[in-house]
Amino acid sequence: FNGSSVFLAVAGRTAAPCVVTIERPVGDAFRDWKLITTLPAEHGRPGSPCHFGRFRAADYDELIDHPVEMGAFTRARFPLTPLVYGLILVHAIILMVGGHYTYARVPLGFWLQEWFDFSRNHYDRIGHLAQGFIPAMVAREILLRQTPLQPGGWLFTLVTSVALAISAIYEFIEWWTALALGAGADEFLATQGDPFDTQADMLMATLGAALAQVLLARWHDRQVAALGH
Repeated sequence: FNGSSVFLAVAGRTAAPCVVTIERPVGDAFRDWKLITTLPAEHGRPGSPCHFGRFRAADYDELIDHPVEMGAFTRARFPLTPLVYGLILVHAIILMVGGHYTYARVPLGFWLQEWFDFSRNHYDRIGHLAQGFIPAMVAREILLRQTPLQPGGWLFTLVTSVALAISAIYEFIEWWTALALGAGADEFLATQGDPFDTQADMLMATLGAALAQVLLARWHDRQVAALGH
């Protein structure tokens, strides 16, 4: 409930400390009810998030500012497969390295440029390949476990479409950020003079999504089955 709809203000006493006792409703129907609130417990320590009792507030304004919820709560868990957790970690590392150096200046990209005689630092291409590869596997897991879809053509198509959509949204964000940065846009975008950088990035994401499913689908299916889904 909302405190302002339940607790009445006493004229001239709104600045005084408040103590409120919240009890479980009487009856078998409420036996499993628990309480969740951000109100501090009266004894000064943080209150248990699932138990009724006495709570305090410094004044009336603080009292009505804290939400209170009661009911028969259930805790939902959705553990992912070890494969997907590992891929998320790899993606996080790629993003952090790119953010640390800026994508156009990551040493790995310069090493690849030297070894393969590339015309530019292609670390951003690695990032966009991962932007398709890894979200595709996350989307694949969610679709396998939460929808009637089974491994096959429709799953492959939808997963690839989700990865491409994520890539497109990211390009929109880059565009809006570049408009806001003005003169600093080139450094942020790391286009390195490529007029088709956006299209190349989205192509890499699409290829990454397809590659992930071709290479990892069977391994992923075994891990999903091991979770009991």
